[in-house]
Amino acid sequence: MKPVANPIRLFISGEQAALVARAAQAKKCRPDVLISALLRLVLEGGMEDAILDGDDPHDIARGHRKRTDGLTHLQAALIYQLGMHSEEDGWCRLSVAALALLCGDIGAGTVGSIIVALERHGILEQQSAEPKRQRPRRLTEFQKARRRRPRRQRRQGMNAAALSPDATRLKAVRAAYASIAPAQWSRAQDESGPLIEARADFGEIVVLARFSEQATVDEVAFAAEAPDTVKFLLRLLDDAIRTIRSLRQPVEGNPAAGPPAAHDPKNFAAECAMKCQEPAFKVFLEEQHGLDRPLTDERVAQKVRSILGVTSRKELNDGGKASEAWKALRASFAAWLKAGR
Repeated sequence: MKPVANPIRLFISGEQAALVARAAQAKKCRPDVLISALLRLVLEGGMEDAILDGDDPHDIARGHRKRTDGLTHLQAALIYQLGMHSEEDGWCRLSVAALALLCGDIGAGTVGSIIVALERHGILEQQSAEPKRQRPRRLTEFQKARRRRPRRQRRQGMNAAALSPDATRLKAVRAAYASIAPAQWSRAQDESGPLIEARADFGEIVVLARFSEQATVDEVAFAAEAPDTVKFLLRLLDDAIRTIRSLRQPVEGNPAAGPPAAHDPKNFAAECAMKCQEPAFKVFLEEQHGLDRPLTDERVAQKVRSILGVTSRKELNDGGKASEAWKALRASFAAWLKAGR
């Protein structure tokens, strides 16, 4: 009597899936038929040792290699998604299909197998009252990890409600970007249509998302470039915040040493620095004083120092000819604006 074995589900990553699909198309059969045929020939012919040639199968299989903690990368990915999408009580209420999509569209059956394995090892638990694919799940270490949080983190969690809606959204955007960094995404195409690929921990290519035939090139590009766009906007925001903080007036009753605050009429240096960042002022210098393109902040600052006859904008706060020259340039800019350029 032949031993009874449970059906085996295979997961094949994007790069390998495309390879198998092309080979199956050449043989005019379905990909699963080709894989089954090749496996039968290899295993029944006892060729697996010769093909592997002493290599560890985990080092060759994409997405199935063992980590130092004994988990496969797919298991680790599911654990991460359960933690990321858990609610306040620690339970993740996403369906199996949703978890499969978040883990790289690996298939609901694969996720189900991973859940069974993790539950068997005591890593997660699930409520049995709900339908199987809708059951809430959580990591078994949730309560312990919550109690281990430092007091400062608990206090920050209690203060989170005091943040404005915009600040809360910005904090979530930063956290979301940090969770996927460095996010090396790229556009690709296979027989099924356009898709987005990403490099995983060990350099293997995985499919993140697929698009319908109705998706335009611009829409696919927008999605693929989303991480870089978010990174650029966050950097731009951080630069703006640093600039604003540097120009703030010292707290009343605790004045800081150095030049007067930016809004002080006598602080021409700070006023000049802010003016040099205005797009309209840059165009004014280009049209009226021959500033060459590109109109960068560095070029603008150099041109202003040349016009005013100073080596540093700090000299504008010393009074004398430099201050008067800045007042004259400022008035000329105001008149240019009023005249409608």
